Amino acid sequence: MNRPPFTLGRLVFLRSDVREFVGIVKRLYRGLDTLNTQNPDLLKERFAKLALYSGMHELFACLGRGPVPAAGSITRADIQLLFAYQLHLDADIPLVDAWLRAGRARLRGLSFDQYTVERQQEDRLKGQCEIADQQGDTETGLPGVNWHEEQARFFRLGAPAYDLCVRQDGRAFNWACFTAMYDAIRGSRLERSIVDPEELYPAGSEEAIDNFLSKTLIPQSWVPLSQHIQNGLTVSDHEVVWLFEKSGRCIGRAIRHTTHGGFLPRLFLTEEEVAEGLSFVVRGAYIQGGSSLLDPLIQPAKGDDAVYRLKPGIRNPGAVFDPRKEVMVPTEDLELLPHLYAGYRTMVQPYLGTKQDIWAIDGKAIKVRADGKLTSTYYETTPWLNESDMPSLFPDFRPGPAVNDRDRFAFAHDVSNKVFVPPKALDFQDRATSVLARKEQSAHELLHKLAENGELLMICRNELLPYQHAAIANILIAEMLPAASSAQTQRLESVSDRILKRYPALSVFPPLALIGAICVHCKGITFDDDYLATLTLSDVLIGLIMLGAGFQGAGPFRFFKAGPAKIAVAQWWANEIELDGIHDAAATLESYSDALVAQQSRITLVKAALDLDADRRRAAFNHGYVYVGSELPRAKPRGLMQNFGTLEG
Repeated sequence: MNRPPFTLGRLVFLRSDVREFVGIVKRLYRGLDTLNTQNPDLLKERFAKLALYSGMHELFACLGRGPVPAAGSITRADIQLLFAYQLHLDADIPLVDAWLRAGRARLRGLSFDQYTVERQQEDRLKGQCEIADQQGDTETGLPGVNWHEEQARFFRLGAPAYDLCVRQDGRAFNWACFTAMYDAIRGSRLERSIVDPEELYPAGSEEAIDNFLSKTLIPQSWVPLSQHIQNGLTVSDHEVVWLFEKSGRCIGRAIRHTTHGGFLPRLFLTEEEVAEGLSFVVRGAYIQGGSSLLDPLIQPAKGDDAVYRLKPGIRNPGAVFDPRKEVMVPTEDLELLPHLYAGYRTMVQPYLGTKQDIWAIDGKAIKVRADGKLTSTYYETTPWLNESDMPSLFPDFRPGPAVNDRDRFAFAHDVSNKVFVPPKALDFQDRATSVLARKEQSAHELLHKLAENGELLMICRNELLPYQHAAIANILIAEMLPAASSAQTQRLESVSDRILKRYPALSVFPPLALIGAICVHCKGITFDDDYLATLTLSDVLIGLIMLGAGFQGAGPFRFFKAGPAKIAVAQWWANEIELDGIHDAAATLESYSDALVAQQSRITLVKAALDLDADRRRAAFNHGYVYVGSELPRAKPRGLMQNFGTLEG
């Protein structure tokens, strides 16, 4: 850190800052009894006192006047600490609680932010068209202090050994928050007032620091996990999604598992409720279905209304602190969430006499694992593939009677498959992949044999129109080489000459058609000599057949993967499909292949997420917690590789 400690007495504001004062004070004091007014003038007076002015009269008199720090000489943590310390004194709350509140107060909206290290870095990176990582790119630590020695001191005085620790009572220790606050205190002019307010130790005493850490900062850093979440702590594999009904009215926010896609069954409205819901996820606590507005003893409503979410790229509505606030968005900003339904129950609000629709979501209920434990359910929105999705691969499949997965007792049936990764999905993935691979291998062997004995060439000669294929090839080449040079044209002609010398029987087709067939086979104009040497007669003939199929769909020429193309050509030779049906058959088979690849990726990601979560909970159980993050090294690493591992205790 190449900056001196923050020594400025108080902040200097501009007239444009005044409109931010009321909102900042409301956020700082939200939920505290010490602020019982909504009068804007009184709120501004409170802000002035927090900023070390006698009142708004003095603050107005000093607008734009007074010393300002050099650009990059302070950090946002310095400003956060200044307000946190004054809030701590004024509201008589723990300093760490005040620190977290100041972090949520949006102090960056003040003009003073332009002088911070972080703002300078952001402006510099914007000029380079880069995106700043606001935490990773910020200088941390104290000048002249050995970080490993400081960390050892924290461990000795009671800090836990994991970057995030969550206890059974829901309180959590977040090292990022703890060290940011510690660095801000040590680099501030307020250090002695905070560390040793009664001046029991000599100035600069390390014993005073130890006493402050062990008796104040470390114990107070165990705060409710929901507060860390409100301050930006992310929850692994989970995100909050705004949900709407078709008119654009928000019905609540739900928690979604990012890798699986399932939604927890409870709707939340305010920021505090959302953070509390996410803290339940981290702690592994049971989340009851319904709504945060609904009494747990009242059955949530069931309905068949479609549920929508915001389209990608659309900005979420602003923060909500009043559960009665109605949020509306334009309907054109919404997209349907399949397999999720909603219903509402109109309730009269106590003591107000007004009515409010309380929504609940519904769908196919599943568990993370079928272990018989009382764990939260999720509503599945992305069904796993089955035989009905690939009828041409499983022509003998006959679906059983329809099952209503939303029935109250549906979960009791086929419990082993009502999980994140159902065994029958793994079984189908294995069987479908095998069926497709066997079909590809069978088609490859058949077409190679037919090409060798001349049957494939004969049927191509009889059913393909050579000069029509030449015209198609001309369009394809023009599409890929809109401005072909003379050298490229000569290269194309030499390719057709080489192929005709190797396979004279292909002379019944115009050279341009052969060039087009090779383009189809190699999915573009990549006529590498080594690649051309590996071309077989069946490759060229399949390319000729697919040349006609490529333009059957709308849009530009479609190149198909080799496997689906061979299966479609083999089906045409067997008279199972017509020549003009090859495009659709190949497209269907390719969609099967892509779907299986996507599902295998999903299986891998979900399993990895579940394994990591189980590993973190097992490590937490070993040390008496309910959840832990990564373990921190207790000594300076010997080498680079030690930084990439964790030391399991």
